[in-house]
Amino acid sequence: MEQRDYLLRQIEQLLKALKKILTTILKIKNLDEFEKYDILKEEIFQELRINIDDLVLQNNEKFLKIVEIHLLKNTLLYDKFSEILFETAKFYNINIEKRKQYYSKSLLLLKEVVTKTKTFSLSLNDRIEFLNKKIREINHDNYRLS
Repeated sequence: MEQRDYLLRQIEQLLKALKKILTTILKIKNLDEFEKYDILKEEIFQELRINIDDLVLQNNEKFLKIVEIHLLKNTLLYDKFSEILFETAKFYNINIEKRKQYYSKSLLLLKEVVTKTKTFSLSLNDRIEFLNKKIREINHDNYRLS
């Protein structure tokens, strides 16, 4: 029973940290791209002890292992962190490849949520489709430029 209570407290703390990061994202929308990113990167590190730049560069397997350690295999936390990655991707107007990395990792987390929960969610499915579309658009734009 004590172990369960401890785990619930940890999940609550992580959820508060993720909400704080999302609030920061909303507050900094009017800053320039580099300022936004620096503030957000620092906030994520302060709250989760994750270097988000290093994290999104990892292959999918290692990425999921790191997220699993920091977010306790909790699908609600995965969903919120996916949202953070998605919002962070929007800050990359210049570096399209970086934006794609963030979208891809956000998508990966949403797919993990679907796999782990085994329940259908229309809103989750819509977000997955939206991310797939964004990644296809980036791939198409990159193909046209080359």
